[in-house]
Amino acid sequence: MIQYSMTLPFHPLINTWFTETYNKPTAVQEEAWPLIVKGIRGRD
Repeated sequence: MIQYSMTLPFHPLINTWFTETYNKPTAVQEEAWPLIVKGIRGRD
């Protein structure tokens, strides 16, 4: 299996678990995670 190379915004242990379990995030996750890390909220 080809491993996904995007740096995920989580602790390294979580990054390893995620990529070994799911390989890569969905398009929605890729768009949302940077906003979540920045503290930007959606619908309030």
